[in-house]
Amino acid sequence: MTSGEFVQGKFQVWARRKGIALQGSAGERGAKNYTPTVENNLFGGALLPEVRAAFDDGAGGELRGKVKSMQALHSSAAMAVNLFQYWLGNRDFSTLAKLLDVPSGGIEAVGFERKYPVCADWKDRGFNAPPHLDLGVDYKNGGRVGVECKLFEPYGRLQHAPLRPPYLALKDAWKGIPACRALAEELNEGEAGFGRLGPAQLLRHVLGLRFGAPADKVRLLYLYLDAPGDEAAEHRAEITRFQERIADDPVRFIAMTVQEFILRAVDRCGQEHGEYVSYLTDRYL
Repeated sequence: MTSGEFVQGKFQVWARRKGIALQGSAGERGAKNYTPTVENNLFGGALLPEVRAAFDDGAGGELRGKVKSMQALHSSAAMAVNLFQYWLGNRDFSTLAKLLDVPSGGIEAVGFERKYPVCADWKDRGFNAPPHLDLGVDYKNGGRVGVECKLFEPYGRLQHAPLRPPYLALKDAWKGIPACRALAEELNEGEAGFGRLGPAQLLRHVLGLRFGAPADKVRLLYLYLDAPGDEAAEHRAEITRFQERIADDPVRFIAMTVQEFILRAVDRCGQEHGEYVSYLTDRYL
């Protein structure tokens, strides 16, 4: 069994336990990995208005179409909502930050589908849109944490967009992060030995997070669902390689498994927030 097959099977069993009848990506056609509605796929059964607005304004199209991407059992966007929306709803940003193991004091704002432009005049520089992060945390001291969530992507069809020339042309954006720049130049020539991680996307996020913010106050958190199998092992090895390649730069790249996030929630707030924690453990552990 491949890592992807394990993940798909795990979530199909979860849906069966919950009595959720699944459909294909085109209704009757396609593998039955989609819930009847978006709400069936979410803890609490609804998107908060501000969260829905963020996804409506995002570039991923998660809420478009007859069968929406967020209805997929393997949707990383749905997973992000299940992990984070609860804390936005009760405005407990500090606890969320502690679960993510990032600074919990002085938080100014937290939001889904957070856009961080890579430069001031990005439209004139050949960029269609700023990089989107699944979650952004902004601090009063100018610091930023961006969270990029991955669920099935590293184990499925590998389609990583290359680092386009306009990014390499941003001379000022790369100042102070020479290791990131060196890797970017390699990615301009090919995949640089990465097949599952998507390092070009991560470097785009680095540029967006650090524009207008001190590089030593920027963190990019890569939050991923781990799995058994060779594909998952390859993915973990590439995460380590990426960390090593940019370790000398002041921007911090942190990797955390979804399983670790949930175990932290069980340990730190399992009793006080039992329904939320039970949903996560039942679905993702």
